[in-house]
Amino acid sequence: MEELIAELAKSGFQNRILRHHQEEGLKWLCSCYEIQNGGILADEMGLGKTTQSLAFLCVKAKLNCPSLVVAPLSVLNNWSAELTSFLPNFTVIKYYGDAETRNLLREKSGHFYITTYETILKDSDFFARKMWNILIVDEGHRVKNSEGQTNLKLRELKCAFRLILSGTPVQNNLGELYSLLSFVDAEAFPLDDMTDFCSRYEQQKFNNELHELLRPYLLRRTKTQVLNKLPPSQESIIFCQLSSLQKRVYKGVLTKDASVIDLATNKSVLQNTIMQLRKCSNHPYMFNGVEPEPFRIGEHIVDASGKLKTLDRILRYCKSNNHRVLIFSQFTLTLDILQDYAQYRAFSYERLDGSVRDQERFNSINNFSQNDIFCFLLSTKAGGVGLNLTAADTVIFFDTDWNPQNDLQAAARAHRIGQTKPVKIIRLVSQNTVDEYMLKKMESKLKLTKRVINEGGFSTLDVAPEDSKTLSDMLLFGLNNLLENEDMVDNDVESLLGETNSNSEWVFVDQPSSSNANEKIGMEIDDFYDFEGTNYREKNAKDKEAFDRMVMENKVIVPVESSTSSSVRSRKTVFMSEQEVKEKENILQKEHLAALELRKAKREAKRKEKWEELGYVSKALPASVLPGNLSSTLDLEYVVGDVTLPDKEGVIIHCTDTSGEWGKGGLFTALTKLSQNPRNCYELAKDMDDLRLGQCHVVDYFPDLSVALLSCIRRGSASIKLDLKSLGEALTSLGHYAKQKNVSVHMPRVGFSVEDWYGTERLLRKCLLSQDVPTLVYYFSKRSSLKSSRQNTSSPKPGPSHLSDDPKLQSPTVKKLKTSLSDCYFNKTVYLDPDLSSSERAVLERYVIAANGNVQNFLSGDVTHIISYDTQFRTNDNYQADIISPSQFAKTLSDRSLQ
Repeated sequence: MEELIAELAKSGFQNRILRHHQEEGLKWLCSCYEIQNGGILADEMGLGKTTQSLAFLCVKAKLNCPSLVVAPLSVLNNWSAELTSFLPNFTVIKYYGDAETRNLLREKSGHFYITTYETILKDSDFFARKMWNILIVDEGHRVKNSEGQTNLKLRELKCAFRLILSGTPVQNNLGELYSLLSFVDAEAFPLDDMTDFCSRYEQQKFNNELHELLRPYLLRRTKTQVLNKLPPSQESIIFCQLSSLQKRVYKGVLTKDASVIDLATNKSVLQNTIMQLRKCSNHPYMFNGVEPEPFRIGEHIVDASGKLKTLDRILRYCKSNNHRVLIFSQFTLTLDILQDYAQYRAFSYERLDGSVRDQERFNSINNFSQNDIFCFLLSTKAGGVGLNLTAADTVIFFDTDWNPQNDLQAAARAHRIGQTKPVKIIRLVSQNTVDEYMLKKMESKLKLTKRVINEGGFSTLDVAPEDSKTLSDMLLFGLNNLLENEDMVDNDVESLLGETNSNSEWVFVDQPSSSNANEKIGMEIDDFYDFEGTNYREKNAKDKEAFDRMVMENKVIVPVESSTSSSVRSRKTVFMSEQEVKEKENILQKEHLAALELRKAKREAKRKEKWEELGYVSKALPASVLPGNLSSTLDLEYVVGDVTLPDKEGVIIHCTDTSGEWGKGGLFTALTKLSQNPRNCYELAKDMDDLRLGQCHVVDYFPDLSVALLSCIRRGSASIKLDLKSLGEALTSLGHYAKQKNVSVHMPRVGFSVEDWYGTERLLRKCLLSQDVPTLVYYFSKRSSLKSSRQNTSSPKPGPSHLSDDPKLQSPTVKKLKTSLSDCYFNKTVYLDPDLSSSERAVLERYVIAANGNVQNFLSGDVTHIISYDTQFRTNDNYQADIISPSQFAKTLSDRSLQ
């Protein structure tokens, strides 16, 4: 081992000292490299699989044969940073980006390539042409499907050694494990033998034989085995009761009751019952039409869900005791509700799900780690991979994943190397619902992992096999009394969760769990159609059987209207078979749809007649459809400036509702300063019944400049919401128009103050950039008072356009800002005056971090700017930094970036 460590240092491995178990891991990897085709490093999450892999790459690097790392996008930057830091003597190429960027990267050569699974699929021909020394597949359970495209494309790569990194090598069944084994050594584990392998080793009597077969290919260590100084963790399951509203919705899903759930807007409840039951167990507001309208944030959002009511009490206790919390959920809709709840309770939070961009993801993680943010809302799959969030000491699963390994990965974001506090892990379960049914399925998968992996002792260290926990080993708490007691105090919550010491650390005390309760996990719920003692699957089947029997006995009575005269109607009883009943229903449905189409056609004809009479011509663009297989080398361009005064011809985007009432302030007022035409056309369109969600009206604004009014805002009496579906339809039409006219599109950052920007950004890429339409997104600060105007004195195009009477606005001059927002703050280190309010500090810190700046908590020579209302800042003799008032912060930095 000493020789290997010496060779590692000689090869250039720097800035990291390997722990004992990591040295053993490196030794095992090197021995595998010499004697076989591949291996699986299956250390538990948080034990440094990446570090061991980096050391292995350093020792076995070859100058004439590069190595390849394939990893999820979420950890791509981490791999790049660590390779560069620990192996500075080697060349690292991060193969990722648009088509043009990747073309340039193909011409380069290096020792190590890093890329994503998605890029492998796009450029499989490029990777297949090269001969690779070592192929490392991070989060290797992505290749568990032997017939999946990812597995097939990676198998095509020519390499000397394949290494899979996965803390969860067994997830659902033995077939997935065999797929991993076949990937690392196809000669020893041909895919044709998978069925025989599974049928043999599903029998427990062959456990020892299976362990011996896996031992050369698998190395597994756990935190409890090798990290004696790692603080402990404790897992608990907390059962919650459904609220009365949840019970009504739950039954409505089971029975397809349209009086409870609006099936017209919730058609998916007819297709995937178990998914809808899971949503109901979380919160009933996940269904359209259940939440009271108009939307008003209030206590009702808590009272509507038993889980959220329980979570509310837990979080208030955690907040009062200075704990920091990670909250995981499978559903982005649930995260939306939790985000509303966090805002209502004034909890500081960050959020991360699959829609969050790479840079924003990095900023969110840094902000949570470096600042006192109370809770982090995460998607289990998007937030459970490769993140280090040891700043938190409490993990709460609001709902459960079908695959328990995903939850284990998520919990390891906090309980890992670097954690200094005990970690409390809490799973919320709605009692006697589909949640318990899922627990039962999870239990069987955890038992499989325990039998195949944990009992095998796949460690090179002198440690006992892991005695891992299954769900039955976790502490069980029932919260029946908790939900009934509205006056519960912190002491009652503390009795359930455990005490907190003076250092804000959880104090774990062994609490005996009920053996009877352990045996009942999910056992009462053998079918997810079971609810409150009734099986709705059986009930529906019995009802159908009774109906069929009545039909056979000719006792089904269907009232049918018959006409005896033109003015008198009577009813007669007709006996009909089931087939005749269905045919009758189909006829009635067709007649209903035909009547709807007829009424629609009459309304449309009446509207067009009105337009012709008044000479109205609609400005709405025709609906358009995106062609398939679109790709573009363009990217969004972010600039600082006034979107109403771009320096090139194009179209300005403005999002509106369908009310016909032109708003005040913001872009509404800014547009009317130069021309009243957008407002006039918008109000006229309402009078002509020409405003529909999803429409795009293009109107003249200024010479060579138009305004696109996108009808995509849903507005209530107390809320405003950007409808992404309508926005997509409008942008598709606008993209087709802009491409034909060969003009660019200019827009403000829609959704900057609400939670819509990331969905909007995806639509801009899909609907505009994919059609090669240049798109510029503008940041504009009122405080910066940037005087911009347009350099053109010609009159507007012919038409109904009307310029302002102000002569100053008819001959303006524009000053182009040649900078982006992030450039203004690049390489700036800011110190915030401690006397600033906490709200000011939070806003300024977030703003600087998001713009790639740096906030420092102490004064030093690195500080370039001090933000303080005190212009002298308690005598400025020792500091060379500029002192700026918060109100002048953005303006000063913008001006400096333009010099």
